[in-house]
Amino acid sequence: MTIHPMTTQPKQMALKLTDLHPIYSQVSHDEAITIANLSADLYVTTKDLHYDSWAAGQTAEEGAKAESWRREGREAVLDSVKGRLASMESLQTALALVRATNETLRTSTEEVATKRAEAMWALKKAEFEIVKLKEIALLKEQIAAATLSGQMVTLLTENNETLKEKVAALEATREELLQQKTKSSHSIGKMGEAMVLDLLTDITRTNFPYSSVKDMTTVVHAADFHVWIMRPSGKRIKMLVDSKKYSKAVNSAEIAKLNKDIDADEEARCGLLLSLDSSICATDQFEIKPTAKCKPVLFLTLQDMDYERRKEMIVWAIQTLMTIVGEEDPAQKNRMLEKIDEFLHDMNTSMKEIDGVIKMQQKATEGLRQVRSDIFDKMKEFSGKEELDTIEHVGAPEVESCACACAVILKATGAPCGKPSIEGSTKCRHHTSSRSKKGSKSVGGKSM
Repeated sequence: MTIHPMTTQPKQMALKLTDLHPIYSQVSHDEAITIANLSADLYVTTKDLHYDSWAAGQTAEEGAKAESWRREGREAVLDSVKGRLASMESLQTALALVRATNETLRTSTEEVATKRAEAMWALKKAEFEIVKLKEIALLKEQIAAATLSGQMVTLLTENNETLKEKVAALEATREELLQQKTKSSHSIGKMGEAMVLDLLTDITRTNFPYSSVKDMTTVVHAADFHVWIMRPSGKRIKMLVDSKKYSKAVNSAEIAKLNKDIDADEEARCGLLLSLDSSICATDQFEIKPTAKCKPVLFLTLQDMDYERRKEMIVWAIQTLMTIVGEEDPAQKNRMLEKIDEFLHDMNTSMKEIDGVIKMQQKATEGLRQVRSDIFDKMKEFSGKEELDTIEHVGAPEVESCACACAVILKATGAPCGKPSIEGSTKCRHHTSSRSKKGSKSVGGKSM
């Protein structure tokens, strides 16, 4: 039996082409692999044959050396195997010890793991129970809140129904009040329009012959009244008149509306805005302003005036407008407007000065009254008699209570006029109409 020396697994190596047969450098990579594999198969097949041929060709001495080498190799191999077997036995012993230790550790580990698992389970169970208790408590609160909410919803629903009924009642009351207010405002407006219509009718009949008035209160965008005034030249001039009976000042929207109506009427040459019970916003008394088409509009307040005075003011306004409109020369018309503006400015300045003087006189009068009262108080204290209480009533009569003073209340100051009244009347000459003046003169003449 032929024993070959032990060979170990060859390590991976790299061969250079210069160390190989020249054929490897002449063929492709795949062919070189094929040649190498065929060479390896041939080597494996002929290896033993070459070894046997080598052994047969050895000499006796070489055979003895080879035999001794083989014996030494076998002994080396046996020694190596014995060492490996001894190490194997020691490894088996150590393995058994490790297995026993592992079994012991596994047993103790299982016990510890079991205890820890039981503790963890108990802890998790307690935590779970706590969480569930909290959730149950929260659910109970939610259920209680839901119950209370249901009760609140029921109560709120009832209250809502009650409030709806109250709101409906209030809305009905509001609508009724609005209707009443609308009716009241409408009726007040109608009263004012009827009053202005009576004034215009009376004026056109007595002051402007062959003139006419047309009631347009039922027509939209046409002002309240259309008035045709006959000029001395025989030409009729149309003007639009709008009346307002407000408790507050007439606003600028009403002014703009009248201006628009006047400009929309091609026949209208001018306009007149009358306010019966209040002032007109952003305008002075008797002020004249042009429309967008340069048509003059006069603003007149008839507040705190009787019928005759209102009639006189309207006549004056119509005459002023007719004078302005009748002037064909634009330059002359502008001069007339400037003179009217200057006159009104002077009049307003004078009125303000008069109001200031009146206020000063009132303050002086009040001061004198206070001094007079203080004198009587000192006299009373000095004499100690109660009879002096009547002295204040025995003194000179006050101007306001004088039977011969005018009792008309002035708009600017709110105080009586105080001027000497006409005989047989409670008004002065300034506050008495011309017709009344004539009547009082005639009566006076007869009485004399």
